[in-house]
Amino acid sequence: MINKELNKDKISLYLEAFKFNWDKVKHDETQRLQIFYFNVVILIASISIIAYVGAPYFIVLIYILSFLSFLLFLIIVKLNIEVSACVTTLQWISEKLELIRKMEDEEKENLKTELKKIGIKKISKYVFYKEAYINLSIPLPQRVHDVMTYFSEFQTAFFASIALYFSVYYFLPAPLLPISLIIEVVFTLSSFILIFCYLHWFILEKVKKESVVIKKVRKPKEITIWKEGKETI
Repeated sequence: MINKELNKDKISLYLEAFKFNWDKVKHDETQRLQIFYFNVVILIASISIIAYVGAPYFIVLIYILSFLSFLLFLIIVKLNIEVSACVTTLQWISEKLELIRKMEDEEKENLKTELKKIGIKKISKYVFYKEAYINLSIPLPQRVHDVMTYFSEFQTAFFASIALYFSVYYFLPAPLLPISLIIEVVFTLSSFILIFCYLHWFILEKVKKESVVIKKVRKPKEITIWKEGKETI
C-alpha cells in the first residue's frame, strides 16, 4: 500500500512526521474546545451577576469581557491556523506514501453528478481524494469550528461596541453625548458592525489568506492533490 519507490528510512521519517502532526492536531483541537468552554463559562457567570452589581462595576465588567473576548478570539484564530497547517502536512505525507490519490476526471464528474442530485452546489476540494485511508476533512475552518470562531467574533464585537458606547457616554463632554435613544442605538449598532467587520476581514480572513500563501510556497513540488478552498459543482 505504501509507495514502494521510497526507501525504508524515508518511509520511517514520513511516518514519524505523520504521527507528530496527528498528535498536534488532537492537542490543538482539545485546546480549542477547552478555550471555547472557558469562554462560555465566563460569559454565563458574568451574565448571572449583572443583576447584582451597580453601574460602575457593570461598566468595569463590560470592559473586562470586551478585552477577554478579544484575547480568546485571537487564541482561537491562532489555533485554527495551527490545525490547518498540520492537516495540510498530513495530506502531503499521505500523498507521498500513496495513502491518498487523485480521482480520475470521469470519477470526479460522477461524484459531482451525485452531489448535484442531493442539492450540493459547493464542496471542499479535499473530497476529490481517492483511496483516503484517514479522515483529512478538517481544513480551516469546518463545521463546528465555524461556530466556535464566529461565536467568539460576534461576542467580541458585541462587548467592544457596548464598551465603546460607555466610553463615549461617560468620558466625552456633555454636548457630545447622544441626544436620544435612537441615536444611542444607531451608534452602538454601527460600532458593532464596524468592529465585527474589522475582526472578520482584517484579522480572521487576513490570517487565513496569509496561511494559504505560506502553505503554497512551502508545498513540495511532487504534491499534486492538495488544494485549498471549495469547488463549484
